[in-house]
Amino acid sequence: MSGFRCPHCGKSLENVAGGVLCANGHRYDRSKWGYVNLLPPSRGKNHGDDRMMVRARRDFLNAGYYQTLADALCETVLTYANERARIFDAGCGEGYYTVAVKRALAEYHARIFGVDVSKVALEFAGRRDRTLDLAAASVYALPVCDHGCEMVMSVFSPLAPEEFRRVLIPGGTFVEVYPLENHLFGLKRAIYDEPYRNEVKPDMLEGFALLEKREVRYTMTVTGADIGNLLRMTPYWYKTSKEGQQKADMLTTLETEAEFGIAVYRAIPDAGKGGSSDVLSGV
Repeated sequence: MSGFRCPHCGKSLENVAGGVLCANGHRYDRSKWGYVNLLPPSRGKNHGDDRMMVRARRDFLNAGYYQTLADALCETVLTYANERARIFDAGCGEGYYTVAVKRALAEYHARIFGVDVSKVALEFAGRRDRTLDLAAASVYALPVCDHGCEMVMSVFSPLAPEEFRRVLIPGGTFVEVYPLENHLFGLKRAIYDEPYRNEVKPDMLEGFALLEKREVRYTMTVTGADIGNLLRMTPYWYKTSKEGQQKADMLTTLETEAEFGIAVYRAIPDAGKGGSSDVLSGV
């Protein structure tokens, strides 16, 4: 079994040569990078992060600046995942955290799946680890059967609480990573005349009970081309003036805060339907 479900009829998808197939005969081919496209037809429209943003994020993350966060996320997942857990990374991007968690669970019989709306991001995730289970899909319509996994994780990605509850087993776990108030404030000071602090989301999530919240805070010194990559990998790049972009490209050293929240929630069985909210991705 592939772990995914057919977006057309909802039946489970089975692995077959070159792709996946459901009992009703709907087939989806696997790309050369290993992912299956389970997005509805969109007349060629590109979704999600573009190639510049994904490449910048890969290069910045590969330089190790967020390794402390990755370690904290892996420690959190290991605390709550059972040995045969099915874990969906909703908004996996280019796979940095997906692969980190997969390696942390290497001694378990767990499976980790990555879902993202950006085919470019999934290409890079496939390059990072060709054995990942990946699908192009929206977090608002996950290609997962009802109660089909034990854990959902979301790292700087849009939130769809009602959909997460649908795919989680009763009492399943949701792990979220999000930016705190001062995250990347040093970068904002360097490029904006009036830098602003992040608005931190509330701890409450409808349909879920908060189990744990931890904060990861440190100061990092970013150098050379990594400064430009840091800006380009975030939505700030497209919200920054040409002058601000040039300021970032002229910097040789940047000291900035790195501040993250990690929240762990338990899905409340039979909770009422909740809405969905967005947070900035790729921070």
